[in-house]
Amino acid sequence: MDVAGSIGRGLHDDRVDEPDEWRVGNPIVDLEIEGHLANALPRWGGDVVGRHVWTEVRDADEIPYVSASEDPLVTSLLTDEWAHDEVLPHLPV
Repeated sequence: MDVAGSIGRGLHDDRVDEPDEWRVGNPIVDLEIEGHLANALPRWGGDVVGRHVWTEVRDADEIPYVSASEDPLVTSLLTDEWAHDEVLPHLPV
């Protein structure tokens, strides 16, 4: 079973004034955006907020995906397979 969800990503102030090339719906699919996780995740809570990440647009009709991080915890979240009993009890019903 895969568990998917959405998380917010904060942008540096200097990125907000850039052209609309980073906004959702733009046909630039290979765009990568640097930022920080902006909200908590079930099971890990606020421990992940503010951690540095890169996102990428994989499909112009979808929001960007967090694709990489230098942070060991975020890298683990992106690449490891987690046991159901470690994750499911923390998800909303």
